[in-house]
Amino acid sequence: MVSLFPPALLFLGAALLIPFFRGMARNIFILLIPVLSFWQLTTLTMGAHLVVPFLNSYELTLLNVEPIRLVFAYVFVIMSFLASVFAMHEKKPFQHMAAFAYVGSSLGVAFAGDFFTLFIFWELMAVTSAAIIFLRNTKSAREAGQRYLLVHIAGGACLMAGVIFQLLATGSLDIVRPESSLAFGFILVGFCLNAAVPPLSAWLSDAYPDGS
Repeated sequence: MVSLFPPALLFLGAALLIPFFRGMARNIFILLIPVLSFWQLTTLTMGAHLVVPFLNSYELTLLNVEPIRLVFAYVFVIMSFLASVFAMHEKKPFQHMAAFAYVGSSLGVAFAGDFFTLFIFWELMAVTSAAIIFLRNTKSAREAGQRYLLVHIAGGACLMAGVIFQLLATGSLDIVRPESSLAFGFILVGFCLNAAVPPLSAWLSDAYPDGS
């Protein structure tokens, strides 16, 4: 059975519902979503699904299921369950909302079958992860969040430039190895910068406040 919606939407939708739960009901809800997501992943079949037209000339693939993508998705979901258990003490809903939105955007990246969808979810990952930092609501957290956003804005700009060069070179948004050296370079720098891959990782240790 193929899921009728991208796995990302389960977490993104759940993030919007979290404020409506209180106490034990909220704890049960935030633990139930990763369990449901894990089950959903087991129902997916390999291949490209949920292909929709875009701007009359392109197609967006919202759900491209491949073995390596599933591996990452399972890791994200399992870690979200463990993180939810760890965060059970957190009473404010916004931290849980930001965390769920981050997991949802991560799943969106994992299953994106085209560069445009990948870019949208990649930027949503940056926003939601920055929100998690800002929500600590301390001076060091606000400063760290600002640095974090600046780095990710730069990385996102590089990624977008690479996607544009790839589109100009191939006329397609499909995720394949970039044919243009410019596209490959910008996409590589965008990923490496946002993922803090050495030697572009100097910002990481300074991006999070102590204890985050």
